[in-house]
Amino acid sequence: MHLDMVRHKTHETTSKENLVDFEQDPLDTSLKSDTAQQIIQQWIEEATGRLFHSSRFIDSLQDGVLLCYLVRQIQPDSEIIQDVVEDPTPQECQINLKKFLHVCEDLGLSAWQLFDPQDLVAQDNVM
Repeated sequence: MHLDMVRHKTHETTSKENLVDFEQDPLDTSLKSDTAQQIIQQWIEEATGRLFHSSRFIDSLQDGVLLCYLVRQIQPDSEIIQDVVEDPTPQECQINLKKFLHVCEDLGLSAWQLFDPQDLVAQDNVM
């Protein structure tokens, strides 16, 4: 549907305030991303009983430790995830992340639903 038509339909069914919100740059996802990160961070912290070690969302996930503890809560019997490397070296970060991704695959997630460990470490293609 063309944007002008959407605006017209939106104007018919919403107030002026909502129309202004709608007209914000649709590519500006910073607010949505920040809110999503806060919700996800809270969920991970509650599920694992462990706090994020950095104020930057991605920095706390790069070593794979929190992600491993998260899937351990979901799949506690998984042999793969039992030995999480705490304070990992860069190579051990990759091992933690691969363990996490392996358990995700065991849970039925497809490769297209997951990330590449190098992207998370390099912070490419991430929120």
